[in-house]
Amino acid sequence: MISTTLPDGQRLSQQLNVDFAEKTGEWFGKCSGGHCQLKINMQQNAYFNQVGKYQFTIAQFMRKNPLEGIKRINLQIEDTGVVRE
Repeated sequence: MISTTLPDGQRLSQQLNVDFAEKTGEWFGKCSGGHCQLKINMQQNAYFNQVGKYQFTIAQFMRKNPLEGIKRINLQIEDTGVVRE
């Protein structure tokens, strides 16, 4: 589950299905030295049309808790070059 809190306080949430590994246990993505990098599109066509602080919350949303082998998730926001007003 990923939630975004906008500067005006509105909160948007969506369930996001992300597979981190094969059923065999082999990790997806580029792995090196115990770390893996997996790029996924979380909120396609999202845009930031309010000035201020945005807060993102990522929560595990499955039966198995905790997920073995997952210690940290980093979030990177990429500029698509699309401007909306």
